[in-house]
Amino acid sequence: MRGAIVREQRASLRRAQRRRGLSFVRLLLLLLLLVAAGYALIVWQVYRVAAEENAQAADVIVVLGAAQWNGQPSPVLQARLDHALALYNTGLAQAIITTGGLGDGDRYTEADIAARYLTHRGVPVEEIAREEEGRNTWQSLSAVSGIMREHGWHSAILVSDPFHMMRSAKMAGDLGITAYTSPTRTSPISADQGWEAHYALREAASYIAYLFSIKN
Repeated sequence: MRGAIVREQRASLRRAQRRRGLSFVRLLLLLLLLVAAGYALIVWQVYRVAAEENAQAADVIVVLGAAQWNGQPSPVLQARLDHALALYNTGLAQAIITTGGLGDGDRYTEADIAARYLTHRGVPVEEIAREEEGRNTWQSLSAVSGIMREHGWHSAILVSDPFHMMRSAKMAGDLGITAYTSPTRTSPISADQGWEAHYALREAASYIAYLFSIKN
């Protein structure tokens, strides 16, 4: 009799352990589902903002940096500069800030090459400011906010690739800049759906990291 009771107790204990195990698995799956849904929502928002054109009259146009190749803008940087130049020529802003410091092994800053490209196409030198220290978006926009304060500027049209717009606008707003997004549509990245999706997924992760105050 006693043996039967012990066996029943052990069986009951095993059933309780299985129930706890199943509850933990369900909770874990629910948590993973919520994380995946949240990430998917951010990706959707990256695409939504990427599709928007919000350029309007502002104090300055800010061209976010991209690679330069031995003194020449890379195709991605050139696309951004051509778009910024078109905005400038419409009279939406009377000044441009180019951004980006030295990359590993580079002799020229992204901001310097960008400024030269613009001056060769008719933008007066005195209407271009350079931010030459930033190695990432946060560093560049932090320095840009300082340049804008020095000039008494408050609003900016941000120019970059479409996937980059949401995080850039969020950072600019956090720095006190009234930001309007104007993504370039001629970047080589935008021409390749595979690359565009890759960058959008990566950008969503970077946006989430930024929200947790990991500036990258």
